[in-house]
Amino acid sequence: MDYMVRSREDGLEIDIPEPGTHRAALIETIEACREGTCDCPSEEVRKVSSVRVEDGPLYMSMTLTPRDGEPLDIVEVERAVHWAVRQIES
Repeated sequence: MDYMVRSREDGLEIDIPEPGTHRAALIETIEACREGTCDCPSEEVRKVSSVRVEDGPLYMSMTLTPRDGEPLDIVEVERAVHWAVRQIES
C-alpha cells in the first residue's frame, strides 16, 4: 500500500491513494498506536490528540493533530505508519 506523510499547519497528514480493503484496519491500527496498545516501534503517535479521516472512493487521508505543545516528528510518524501498513498487509 502506498502512502505519503506530510506536514500541515495543524499537524501531519497521511495520504493513502488506494487503500483498497485496508481502510478500517489502517484506522484501527493508527488508533491503537495513539492509545499505546500496540507493538509500534515509535511512541510518536501517542502525542496525537485526534485523528480526522477523509475517505473518498479512491483515496483516504488521515490528519493527525498533536496535543497542545507536542510537535510531531514526521520521521517517527512515518516509521509508525510503515509499521502499521506492514502489519495490515502481512
